[in-house]
Amino acid sequence: MTSLPLVRPTLHKSSKTSLSDLPNELLVHICESAPSDYDEQCKTFASLAKVNHHFHSITTPLLYREFYACCAKHTQLFGRTILSNAGRAELVKYFGDRRDKLINPSGRVCPMVWNVFTLDYTVEDALMAQCPYLSAPITPAVFTYALTRICPNLQQLDVSSIGNLFMSNLLAEAESSAMSLFQQLRILSIAVEGDRAYHMHRISVLFTIASLRSLTIDMAALSKDEELMTEPVQTKWLCPRGSSSLQELTLERCGLPVTWVTEMILSCKTLRHFHLEHYYWDYNTTYYSQTVRALQMHKGTLSDIRINELNGCKVASATQPDPLVPISFEEFTSLKHLDIPLFSLSIRTHHREITEFLPPGLLVLTLDLRSAREGFSDGFFISLASAIASHLTQLKSVEVICRIEQYDSNGYLPLHFCHLRRLFSSYGVEFLYFLEFVQCEFKAGKTGH
Repeated sequence: MTSLPLVRPTLHKSSKTSLSDLPNELLVHICESAPSDYDEQCKTFASLAKVNHHFHSITTPLLYREFYACCAKHTQLFGRTILSNAGRAELVKYFGDRRDKLINPSGRVCPMVWNVFTLDYTVEDALMAQCPYLSAPITPAVFTYALTRICPNLQQLDVSSIGNLFMSNLLAEAESSAMSLFQQLRILSIAVEGDRAYHMHRISVLFTIASLRSLTIDMAALSKDEELMTEPVQTKWLCPRGSSSLQELTLERCGLPVTWVTEMILSCKTLRHFHLEHYYWDYNTTYYSQTVRALQMHKGTLSDIRINELNGCKVASATQPDPLVPISFEEFTSLKHLDIPLFSLSIRTHHREITEFLPPGLLVLTLDLRSAREGFSDGFFISLASAIASHLTQLKSVEVICRIEQYDSNGYLPLHFCHLRRLFSSYGVEFLYFLEFVQCEFKAGKTGH
């Protein structure tokens, strides 16, 4: 009689797990970890889409999610695709116009060959069928604008290079047709061009886009007719006060009078972030005081306020009088980051307690020093440090930016910079000091630090 083996042998079938067997959510996460460079991402997603139907369904939405218009050939191919396939147009979430940019996201010079821009009749007919409000001829700028209107699910749009044409077509479309504006657009960046064919008050149509949450306007300025306007700006502004859904408003290189800026602020129902970078408009503190007075409407929601002047180191700033009363942010209970010129808080003739104009919940304080007027500022910073233990208990960082026209060994720098760093460090606060040597602030505003 044959005895049975103690261990019965089992047939083990080897199994292999492929990448396609992973859950779709994990595959999307792996694909999104591709190189951040836009060109490389497009190549990676296009290659993965050719693997099989599974990868095609996963990477196609990623491939069309973002688009940058950086050359004629790229834009025409993209336009031909979304014109012939409405499903592709619905996948586009971010659209950036980079026609006038010299460098693309990968750091290489863009092949700007717009002079050979031509559309075949099939693409042009399809374009005019979907966008009948377009005017002929179809230039690269007109074609780029049309693509933005074909993509119904856009959430972020950057049209800095075609701001004039974008606004003109948008206004014509809003007035002459029943077509609604962008339905899902949340972030918009636009540059106002000097030769625009519309008045500045017409830009208030952007404040009426119901889904818009963040708006950046570059180079905003009045037309000659508006500069001579005698009636209040409220009579021209198209957006009623407290009706806009905007929560973040940025005005870069702004040349608007303060009355226009305040009207933009008051148009917002709830404002959380505000950044004003303005050219030197007034020779007094009216610009700052009126702006902050308008921001009082949002004192319970604003967490980030940045108000900077671009040409404050000019000689005229030295004769600018001090404010009668320092601007106070004491009632801004939600404020976490404040960036403002020092002279708005500190008066050279007398000094007030820090608790009278800074909120206790402040995390970061950034102060601009103007070499032509600030002089020695050590006293203010010593008072600021002494208020940390009792009032500014949450303060983490103090940043000082001093812009001077030329280096001078006897210049307007804090006398005890190292002492100030040690003083703030003893309270657990980082003290940072930056110098900008510029010939004039207009150059600094355009070329960076």
